[in-house]
Amino acid sequence: VVILLGDHLYLPEWTDKFIRSPDFFYTTQPAIDELGWLLTQLRRICPKAEIVYLEGNHEARLSNYVAMHLGAAYGLKTANMPDGTPPALSVPNLLGLKGLGIKYLAPYPDGEHWLNSNLSAGHGETVRSGSGETVKAILHELRHSYICGHIHRCEMASETRYTRHGARTYVCISPGTIARLDGPIPKAKKRMNWSQGCAKVEYEPDGMEFFRAEPIPIWDGRAIYDGTIVCGEDYINEFRRAKKLRDGAK
Repeated sequence: VVILLGDHLYLPEWTDKFIRSPDFFYTTQPAIDELGWLLTQLRRICPKAEIVYLEGNHEARLSNYVAMHLGAAYGLKTANMPDGTPPALSVPNLLGLKGLGIKYLAPYPDGEHWLNSNLSAGHGETVRSGSGETVKAILHELRHSYICGHIHRCEMASETRYTRHGARTYVCISPGTIARLDGPIPKAKKRMNWSQGCAKVEYEPDGMEFFRAEPIPIWDGRAIYDGTIVCGEDYINEFRRAKKLRDGAK
């Protein structure tokens, strides 16, 4: 199972939250093209995997903006499409998720994917400023273990509670972000407390419902996984070649 925790589209053109500089005009189509290509590569690499995409607050900007400013377009679909087909102006439709066999869980913040009755994944809506404070706050609210995104940094905490049936330990994990940290993404301030990373989770679907989460931090484009240093590469030229082929250019 591959779980995408959301905020893979930033969509600065579709929010009234801040003043948009001209740098972010006409960025929606390039972002959709690039993310669509990335998701296609993910499906190619994992042809049999269940892939789940959790809507984040940034993806939700599109439907919120349409509802607030383009009411006549809200919920419009292509003619004669069956029930359950996403609206024409929606993230699942624009990314072609149905064709890729990717399940989109929305609306934010309700989307949640359960791995077993003790462990779920969601985008998250809780934010605390200090390192480690967000996962601690989430643990205070929940009575199960949780994997979240939203805060764009690596955090992990555990808490043991005692019930009539004995001790029960819960864990909350924020694996980090795969977004760039060097400037292009709008931020509340110049130096944000963000960090890159992902996680591998092994879990027991039945029985005692154990699980083991392995955070994989990414530093300067490199990660250590299974004793090997994995180095990231710039894929922009590969993406451009694919786009040219799609557009019919030689």
